[in-house]
Amino acid sequence: MKVIIISDSVKGGAAIATNRLLDGLYLNLPNVERYHFSQARTPPPPFKECSLDQNKKRPPFERFIKNISRRFAHKLRHHRHEAALFNLIESTQPDIINVHNLHASGIDHRTLLKLPKNIPIVWTLHDCWAFDEKAFYWRNQALQIEEEISPSPDPSFTNPARRQFFENAKFLSCVAPSHWIAAEATKQIPPGTPIHVIPYGVPTDSFSPIDKLEARQTLQLPPKRIWLGHCATWANTRKGLDILHNALTHLDCSNFGLLLWGEKDQFVWPASLTVRRLGPVNEISLQQALYSACDFFICPSRIDNLPNAVLESLSCGTGIIGHAVGGIPDMVIHNKTGFLFKDEATGLLNVLQSIISIDKAQLLDISATAAATARTQFSIRRQADHYTALFRELYTRIRKS
Repeated sequence: MKVIIISDSVKGGAAIATNRLLDGLYLNLPNVERYHFSQARTPPPPFKECSLDQNKKRPPFERFIKNISRRFAHKLRHHRHEAALFNLIESTQPDIINVHNLHASGIDHRTLLKLPKNIPIVWTLHDCWAFDEKAFYWRNQALQIEEEISPSPDPSFTNPARRQFFENAKFLSCVAPSHWIAAEATKQIPPGTPIHVIPYGVPTDSFSPIDKLEARQTLQLPPKRIWLGHCATWANTRKGLDILHNALTHLDCSNFGLLLWGEKDQFVWPASLTVRRLGPVNEISLQQALYSACDFFICPSRIDNLPNAVLESLSCGTGIIGHAVGGIPDMVIHNKTGFLFKDEATGLLNVLQSIISIDKAQLLDISATAAATARTQFSIRRQADHYTALFRELYTRIRKS
């Protein structure tokens, strides 16, 4: 059985989740291959991974056209990437195609509909774009507005193609990393398309607990403060860092410290709050120390699927204070692996006030339960085994048809 995985990029949250899946799948399916439309990873992984378009920039003519018509430039890239994918399918003759994020490439539903009908497609739903013109949409309670991320360059054109794909795809299954996105997909995908909930995996060997005092000494942090952590690739309103900022501005922060890594924020934090900013952190050993140094990791996202950072924190034995939206409740068991809150800053403030006097025994229980939950529910081995079983079921079905 030959499985190929198609994605737009090898960088970003969805790509990290895909990379980890491949690390596990390779042990079950040594001939698994991955193709993408971005620059190659260095060092290369042990499995076959190739770029179908590794140029940093579009071809000169496409760049010129983009200044005149973004829609026409997208059409040119669509034809270029589509031809590359068709040539790949012709040369590799896969038994299963596992599709991941595509919206940073020129591939879309029109392309997938043209693939051979006898090859099963498994689409992993990292966001809503597979079945909706919006990747994410959410309510910003602080600003009293609706917000969204819409990768589709022209929804009036892509929406009919999306509907046509789901109505005509013969051997199609979807994988939802969270129960939330499974429910969202069920509302819009025609009945009859199987949707399997398979959570992301986290490398529990790399993200394992370090003694908190030791981690704080390594990072040169004052040891007796209540340390909160937060990281995000983008410091935007979807990720909700403003919720954390608003909550902390109404709190006596003299006992708190805040560790921030990822995209730099522009907030002015309370003067009594000890803040450490590290910027982007790529070294896993440093990420492990950061998670382990925290008493709690804060996930204030207004909407999210199954954030890698939450899984990494759990795996390091650090409990989560998470917004009860999207797939976050799949990972955060209230009073067990952390605390859930609602109502944005007001709800978060209530939780932060409560942990000032948290019992040390409860903190240790949360830490132990968090790490155990990561090992038993979110291991890469468990994820890869579920995918492998799904692929084999589809392979057997297509051979019998």
